[in-house]
Amino acid sequence: MMEKFSFNLTDKKQGDTLLNAINGKGAFRRFKDSVNQMGLDNQWYS
Repeated sequence: MMEKFSFNLTDKKQGDTLLNAINGKGAFRRFKDSVNQMGLDNQWYS
């Protein structure tokens, strides 16, 4: 789900940042923090 969301973003830089966040331990926390930082939380939760 997180990977699909990242690939579907129109801003490639944001997508790449999120893809990097989902690697390794603590991936969901990093992803969630990045989504919130970028102001994409409404998109993510919808």
